[in-house]
Amino acid sequence: MEGTVTARLFRSAPSSSLVRSPLSLTHTVDVAFLSMSRAVPGGSAPKRPGASSRGQLQPKKRKINDTQDLSRASKADEEAKKAKEECSGVSGDLRHQPREPSKTEWKEMHHVNPVAWSTSEHDQTTYEIGQDVVIVPHYRDIKKSKKNADKMLKFEDLWYGRILDMRCGDLDHPDDVWLKVAWHYSPAWFMTTKARGTRLKDFGPYELIYTPTHTDLIHADSLNGVEKIFPYDEEDHDQQDIPDKAFHVRSIYDTTDKEWIVSQTSSHYSRSRHD
Repeated sequence: MEGTVTARLFRSAPSSSLVRSPLSLTHTVDVAFLSMSRAVPGGSAPKRPGASSRGQLQPKKRKINDTQDLSRASKADEEAKKAKEECSGVSGDLRHQPREPSKTEWKEMHHVNPVAWSTSEHDQTTYEIGQDVVIVPHYRDIKKSKKNADKMLKFEDLWYGRILDMRCGDLDHPDDVWLKVAWHYSPAWFMTTKARGTRLKDFGPYELIYTPTHTDLIHADSLNGVEKIFPYDEEDHDQQDIPDKAFHVRSIYDTTDKEWIVSQTSSHYSRSRHD
């Protein structure tokens, strides 16, 4: 049985302006941006010229110090700007993940597509099978790699997956929607597979590796919006340009058989294991 589900979360929605486009922040986690105060040159007024030989040199010395202070302030501004760009605006505070349904429970649940997931402030995102989505990791998963899991996450700290299926236990109470997703690995995480002939430098900073054989069930409450992940084929010279700082995929890996389905890394190229 299939249906369309509209669910509402009774928590305040974060401001969408805190998240870079095209990511639409619809998850109800606390968000905040890093801020950094600007250094302001200070100090007492220079001594009047003629008071002493040292006093005559003071204005020139103060000018040099002012230049150095302004340089430090400019550097601080650049660091703050860079921190903002790298920050996703999402805080890792998902401490209470609902219990994952068993295989038997999953089979008995109702198929739903699409799912309109809303917040109390009427911000709504519609999720459909086949979409790539942003997923906020569970608190304990973040804590393994970060000293303070409550701090804001960078984009590379978030997870990305493709929706393969969506199900709900009770269509009359659509607040318990589960999704089956296949994962997009980051290059750093992919290196843990120890795939033969692969180096970290073979991948771009915004490149992901699609792993259709690695799937998990996640609750809809973990979703943080739809993410456009562009396919990239090195042999297709007519494909559209990929926007700057946009995620893209050019390789597909089978985590079960531990072999490439499609590989286009610079170290080796094998179009398909079936060719």
